[in-house]
Amino acid sequence: MELVKTMNNERKDWMKKYHKIIQGIERIVNVQLQFKNIIKLAEEANTQIAEIETTILQVSNNYQI
Repeated sequence: MELVKTMNNERKDWMKKYHKIIQGIERIVNVQLQFKNIIKLAEEANTQIAEIETTILQVSNNYQI
């Protein structure tokens, strides 16, 4: 009977460790998704800044003419 208790306790310990590992992996995946979103936003902002710069240069050229 003691062996069954020991095995059950070990199984519970492994399940706790397994769940902690899964939670850690989920956190890592969430951070990666956040980084992807940040990169996407930065690329969009970069595109908008490039468009603004082009517009300013066009206006500047038109003003000089």
